Amino acid sequence: MKKVLKISLVIVFAIIVFVAVPRLLPQIFYKNHVQYKDYKVYSNDVIDSNIYHIIDSAIVLTSNNLMPKTKYKYKIFLCNSDFLYRIHTVYWTMSTGSSDFMTNNIFIAFSSLTDNYASYCKNPDTSKRRSIQSTIAHEQTHIILRETLGLFKYINLVRNANWKIEGFCEWIAFNGILIDYKHIHSIVKSGEYKSNPFYQYHLNRFAVDYLIVKKEYSLNELMNSGDKFEDILQIVKNSATLELF
Repeated sequence: MKKVLKISLVIVFAIIVFVAVPRLLPQIFYKNHVQYKDYKVYSNDVIDSNIYHIIDSAIVLTSNNLMPKTKYKYKIFLCNSDFLYRIHTVYWTMSTGSSDFMTNNIFIAFSSLTDNYASYCKNPDTSKRRSIQSTIAHEQTHIILRETLGLFKYINLVRNANWKIEGFCEWIAFNGILIDYKHIHSIVKSGEYKSNPFYQYHLNRFAVDYLIVKKEYSLNELMNSGDKFEDILQIVKNSATLELF
């Protein structure tokens, strides 16, 4: 009985270590790091000078007037490994980026500083790429929203109105890049978005943009509004064009 208990305790301890260490001390898995402004970037690959422009660009994106001001210092981990990304994020499915709610560390699955792209897979084609700065800005916005809204409210929104959270993060991440309204109109009218999850981020951003630009919502008004995602899409479906936006 004592032997079984001892083995059980060892197994539990090993599981805790396996889960906790990669999340709380991820830097021990990386051999290179660079400090620049409020960002510290870790990688097992060489971190070249492109990182400075990328960080400067991320700072510009997150300097939007609707973004609350914070004094965070960010650690960014360029995993470039399925294994590392999964043990850091405890995700069973791959995503391009993630921010840890306990440590506020930012993890990027795969990336190339030379070509300035981030992706959820290795050697992706162009359709599966996004800029590293937009990925950093997106995840940084998640961190700031958790602080601004409070973790309980943030989680409640993720469960019940995640389009607001993800839409606002995308709205910040692609700040300054015009929305392709014709494309939005096309995929909503055709229903194509229902079979392609990739389009969901486009629609989330569009819905948030509609509330911020058309209704002139503040961040607080956006997160507390009773607007429904489906109702916004219905406006699109009922319109001949998107000139109204």
